[in-house]
Parts: sequence; structure tokens; C-alpha cells
Amino acid sequence: MIVVDLIYNLAVLVSVSVIAGFIDKRWQRSTSSGRIIQGMLFGLVAVLAMMNPFIVSDGLIFDGRSVILSLCAMFFGPVSAAIAAAMALLMRLHIGGVGTIMGISTILSSTIIGIAFFFYRRKHTINMNAMHLWLFGMFVHAVMVVFIFTLPNELRLVSFQTLALTILGVYPVATVLTGKILMDQEENFILLNALKHSKDQYRSLIQEMQQGLAVFEIVYAGDGKVEDYRFVLVNPNYEKLTGLSEKDILGKTIQEVFPRTEEFWNERFEKVALSGVPEYYENFSLELDRYYEVVVYSPRKHQLAVILSDITERKGIEARLLAAKEQAEAGDRLKTAFMNNISHEIRTPLNGILGFGQLISQPETNDSTRQQYLGLLQNSVERLIQTVNDYMDVSLIASDNLKVSYTWFTLDEFTLELQNHIKKAASDKNLELFIESPEKNLQLFSDRELLMRACDHLLNNAVKFTRFGSVKFGFDTFGEEIRFFVEDTGVGIAKESLSRIFEAFDQEENTKTRSYEGSGLGLTIAKGIVKRLGGKIGVVSEKGKGSLFYFHLPKLTRKITNGIDLHETTFGVMSHRPQILVAEDDDSSYMYLCSLLQQSEVDLIRATDGSEAVQVFNDNPMIDLVLMDIKMPRLDGREAVKMIKSIRQKPVIAITAYALSGDESSILDAGFDAYIAKPYKSEALKKSLTQFGLYL
Repeated sequence: MIVVDLIYNLAVLVSVSVIAGFIDKRWQRSTSSGRIIQGMLFGLVAVLAMMNPFIVSDGLIFDGRSVILSLCAMFFGPVSAAIAAAMALLMRLHIGGVGTIMGISTILSSTIIGIAFFFYRRKHTINMNAMHLWLFGMFVHAVMVVFIFTLPNELRLVSFQTLALTILGVYPVATVLTGKILMDQEENFILLNALKHSKDQYRSLIQEMQQGLAVFEIVYAGDGKVEDYRFVLVNPNYEKLTGLSEKDILGKTIQEVFPRTEEFWNERFEKVALSGVPEYYENFSLELDRYYEVVVYSPRKHQLAVILSDITERKGIEARLLAAKEQAEAGDRLKTAFMNNISHEIRTPLNGILGFGQLISQPETNDSTRQQYLGLLQNSVERLIQTVNDYMDVSLIASDNLKVSYTWFTLDEFTLELQNHIKKAASDKNLELFIESPEKNLQLFSDRELLMRACDHLLNNAVKFTRFGSVKFGFDTFGEEIRFFVEDTGVGIAKESLSRIFEAFDQEENTKTRSYEGSGLGLTIAKGIVKRLGGKIGVVSEKGKGSLFYFHLPKLTRKITNGIDLHETTFGVMSHRPQILVAEDDDSSYMYLCSLLQQSEVDLIRATDGSEAVQVFNDNPMIDLVLMDIKMPRLDGREAVKMIKSIRQKPVIAITAYALSGDESSILDAGFDAYIAKPYKSEALKKSLTQFGLYL
């Protein structure tokens, strides 16, 4: 009879374990509500077991509550165990009888042992197998058998003889069977939680990853070939990186979303879809107008996943770094070209100066040969001066320190002076020289000195690169602009060289065996000057037929009614023997000046600094004109001229090595009446003196 009752209790236990599994899915044991419900369930089953017990005598009952409570405590923890035990205790107290003490002790011991095992399993992560469950059941019910001795004396022996073997034989088995079901449910619970956690982590990873992720279902054609790819998942960053919304693209194919997708993307996708081998690449999307770093892989059969990173900014940085690298390399090449060029362009004329200077000084050199050497030495000097001027001008242009001084000047006189500059060089090559000046008595408001330099460079180039034929220059007007031009019948420029012809140190023929000498700075200087004057320069050329260089300036012009000489002064012609004060601290410069004027009927008075010059001028009212250096001891020329002008109004001519672009204008603004740049020829000196009525 007892076995039947215990089998009945066992059936109840199996049923409760199944119900516990359903509850665990709905209210997980890790939550408070889940633990409370499980405790109430096991407590209710314990109560039901005590309502259908095996009765030994009045008040002495045996049932499966020990199995129920111990397993509840071991699998669901102290909260569930306490609830179930409390319900069982109340029921047992309600039943009462001689077995009350044993019943209460069994409830408490089963619960306490289960709780102890619960914490032990948690600490040591023990996965309970059938043997563990049987040993657990034996321990719980061995303690229960010990509690039989709490019964009255007359019931102890009969109860022990009747129930001990049954309790130790059947109850542990019931514990194993019920515990195994609960154990499987626990493992499923752990696996489901781990799976859920893994899914949550995967979902969080997808949602939080900085790259854009899109998963596609591969769409096959009727013949089994890959036809398209349908969006099944995108993360927020995919939306952000592409500007597309999840709700607008899920369920659609790539061809529907990106109808103009480049063939490159389709080829890479298909390659991964067919081979399953991941692909990594970087490419530009015309559809999205962005650069992307792309990883394509197949996460499972018939699916394709794409991970995108927007690298547009990085590509921009790379492009800028590459441009900077190329610019730095170009700078290195320019520096090398500059060093090579300056070495060649300075050493070559210096060689002529030193070499012919030595040959001229040799006694055996006859007069005819000496004159020839002097001419060659003079050419070397002029070439060296031009080279130094070019380097100075390029330096001013590159540093944006080119000063502009606007004045009115007559274009007729300007073009005539240009003609005089180039006439000898053109004549030496038997070239015809033409001037076009359509408007007479026209004045232009610009920087005469800078404009003269730009035109000189264009004319010098035209003559240099023209073997035969002609050179034509002049100006004409177009609306609000005035155009200056230089046209030649020279060698011309190839089309591919036109884009770099205005670059520093550049000539179309850049080899070491090039046919034409020169620094390669002329066009660079001309372009820099024209740009500084507010104009634009250009060229039209055909190889073998010649070139036309031109530039446009703002048309700030006016007409004059008569041929006024802009250099006319009110000093008049000197009728007596002139006295000239020379303010020059350099002995060689003074001796050179004396040599130029030694055949003239003039008296020279020397001062070696600015202060002495002012004192001499003040003490000698017969001085007619002053030739003054700018850089002198004690008092420089700019300060000295102001003091001299405050004493008497006499012409003061600056003779100075300050010869950069803009220096002439600044010196004239300081109060000087004329300007001569060192080194100078006798013609320049005589021209300036004649301007002030002193004819030599």
C-alpha cells in the first residue's frame, strides 16, 4: 500500500516539474515574480501531498513533501524554498498529531539541505547528473529517517521497520526522476538565456557598430544564376552612411534601390555569392557620391552581408597629402633648379668678367683685341646685372612684396623707350622691329617702371627665340581694357608646353644641352608684374611659326592736347661752370663718377656722409646739383635730401644700389628729383644731368 501511495506522489512530482517548466518560460526564475510563483507552486504540491499521504497512525503520515521541498530549494533558491516550506509548515501544523515534530523537522531539514546545495552548485558550477541527484536524495531522506526517532517510543520501532527501507529505496529514486526533469529544464533555461544574451549582444553589436551593415537575400533567376540581392536587414549606421531609410529599402532589391549601380559593385557581389570567399575593397559610389571601404561576405547560404565604412574624408586627406607631397617634391625640384640655375647664370658672366679682365691687363694685348675683350666683358657685366635683377624680382613676387607706384605717363614715350632698349639686340640678329601705337598722346595710369620691366622681358624673349623674321610690339584698346602685346616669328612653343611656360626656371627646352641661355625667369616675372598691376597675361603659339604674348590691364587712360615732356623741369639751362656736390662714401664709386665727368667743365665737391653733405650744401650757395648715394654713414640719403631741400631748391639725383622693383618710386617719393641705379653707364648719368640743364 505504501508503494502505491508513493507512486501516486511520484506522479504528482513529475506533473509539478512539467508545470514548473512552463512557469519558468513565462516567469523566469531569475526574476522575483518567477521565484515567488515557483515557491507557491511547490508549496501547493507539498500541501496536496500531505492531503493524500500514507497514514501510519493517527497524526503520523508519510508523503513526498521532502522530495518536493528539497528539489524546490536546490533548483529555485531560498526565496522559492522559503515560500514552499512556509506553506508546508502551516499545513503540517494544521494536521497535527504524534508525527508533528518529525513532519516539521523533515520540512525544515529538506529545505535547508536543498538551499545549501543550491549555493554549493552556484559556487562550484556543478552540473547535476543522476548519481549526484541520487546521493542528494539519499542525504535528504537519511536525515528524514533519523527524525523517526522523534516519534513516541511505541511508534519508533514499528515506523522504522515499516518505512526506513522504503524511504531510502524509493524517495531517492523519486528525487532522481523529478530532479532529472528539473535539471533538463534548468539546462534549457541556461541555454535559452545564453542564446537570448548572445542574440542581444549580436543585435547590440549590429546596432552600435560604427560601420554600416546590410544583409541581403540572394535572388536567383530561373536558370539558377544570381539575379539580384534583396535587403533583409540594415543597421542605423547603414542608414546614416547611405542616407537611406530602413523602412524604404527593406524588402527591395539593390536594382530597385540603386538603379544606376556601377558594374564593379555587381561583379564583386556575385563573386562572393558564388564562391563564399569574403572580398575587401575600396571604391567610389556614383549613386551616393561617396567613397566606401567595403567588406562583403556570406554569413549563411543564400545570404550576403556588406559592411560599409565611409572613407570620403580619408580619401580627401589622402588626396591633399598627395598634393602636398607632390608640391613638396616640386619645391625640391624648384630648389634644385634654382641652385643649378643661379650657379650657371652667375658663374658664366663672372667667368667672362674675370677672364677678359685679366686678358685686357696683359701688356701683349693690342688695342684692337683689347677693344674686343672690353665689349665681351661689357656683355658679361650686363648679363650678370640682369640675372641679379631677375632673382630680386622673383623674390619680391614670391614673397608678395612687389610694391606698386601709380603715375601718369605717356605711352608714345614709353613705347619709344622700349624700342631703344631692344633695338640693338634686334639689329644684331637682322630682325625687323615694328611698333604699333594706334592712339597718340595717350597717357596711362599705372606703374611705369614695373610695366617697362614686364615688356622688356617679353621683348627680350621674342628677340632671343627668333632666328629670322620680325618682332612686333605695341598696344591697343578693347572696351575697358588696354592690351599690350609682343609678337614674333620665332621658334614657337609646343601645345603641351604652354601650360608650364610661365613657371619659374622653365623653358620649353629644359635639358642640359638647351640651345638658349637665360635664367628662365623672364615670363615668370612678367606674369607676376601683370598680376600685381591687376591684369592677366596669355600666350598664343604654334611650333615653328612664332608666338604672341599679350596682357590686359585696366584702361585708366587720358588724352593730352600737346606733347608735354613728363620729365620737363623748371630748373633751366646752366650758363656758368656748374658745381656738383657728390655725396658718396664708397671710394671706387666716387672715382668712377670722377672718371665719367673728368672731360666735362664741372667742379666736383665730395662729401662722405649725409651730415657732411648737408653742411657742405649749406655753406656753399654756388652748388647747382647734388648726386647722392642713399646708404651712407651718420645720415642716410632720404633724410639728407629733406634737409637739403629745406635749405634751397636744387636738383638732387639719387645714385644708389637700391634697384629692386619699387625702389625708384619710393626714392622719388622721398624728395629726389631723379634716380640712377647702380651699376650705371655714362649715358644714364648724362641723360639725368641733361634733364636738369647740365649738358656735357
